[in-house]
Amino acid sequence: MPAAWLTGEGVFLETKSLETGMTGVIFYYDVKMEDCKTFTFGLCGKSKNHFETRNECRDRCQEIGLHEARANVSEKIYCRYQPDFGDCNNYHPMFYFDITQRFCRGFSYSGCGGNLNRFPNAQICTAVCAGAVEYY
Repeated sequence: MPAAWLTGEGVFLETKSLETGMTGVIFYYDVKMEDCKTFTFGLCGKSKNHFETRNECRDRCQEIGLHEARANVSEKIYCRYQPDFGDCNNYHPMFYFDITQRFCRGFSYSGCGGNLNRFPNAQICTAVCAGAVEYY
């Protein structure tokens, strides 16, 4: 199953289906999809990436997953992306780096999906993107 789980150190590792016992449906954080998905598992135990609700999963993992994904990108090409509202129905104030204006601007984020050009405040956005983008 292509998923990952969060260790206490903030590292994502592959999740594995539990084979014994009764089965149940829970949620896990999928690093590639940057969202929480349903998962059927054996009730003999749970990993650290098993949550009873999608909201619990998103609250625990989504921002950490975003930072892990950014850390794995060698060039900060995501600073050139246009802001992406995402796929959910919530409104969270965030910031993105505007490559044309060369500074960070505010936008609304839905809470799931979107892209890596999304930061919780202008200071972090500027620190990550302002010096990392070549201007043409």
